[in-house]
Amino acid sequence: MTPFASSNVWKACSALLDYVENASATQPMTPRKLLRHLDAIALAMHDIGVATDDELSPDDDEPTFEKATYDWVGKRGPFLAYYNSWWPKDVLSVGEVDDGPSAADACDDVMDVVNDLRGARAWLEAGSPADAQLHLSSLYFHWGQHLRDLQTFLWSLLMEHPDGED
Repeated sequence: MTPFASSNVWKACSALLDYVENASATQPMTPRKLLRHLDAIALAMHDIGVATDDELSPDDDEPTFEKATYDWVGKRGPFLAYYNSWWPKDVLSVGEVDDGPSAADACDDVMDVVNDLRGARAWLEAGSPADAQLHLSSLYFHWGQHLRDLQTFLWSLLMEHPDGED
């Protein structure tokens, strides 16, 4: 078995973190490159799966919203906008009404994915690859939904502007 730190999933996650963290106002992210990174992670996640409820850590809380980070990401991804999303009916709570599409925020999606990947990186840097993998897989229900919604949004941008920036 490949150690987590050298696995395809961590290589893909690390590449996304590098791409987002090294973006700047003069070298912003592009929809096509961001989508390629997200696609690589989505494909690689099939190799490690999702943690079960028994494996979840009480420390795996959802990240908090930080306006400074949100503004930073927005300046490096000027194409990140609000878009329509649809929460799958089968994951709604019992008795909850399916209202149809709702507004989603691509900048928030990037933040949520990056924040959860940073949590896994912190575990790796602390010398605990098993905890890094558990962190990644146990929070996949959260950041994975943002990743998939963001993939669809970026794909739609590329379909509208197929010759856009690479």
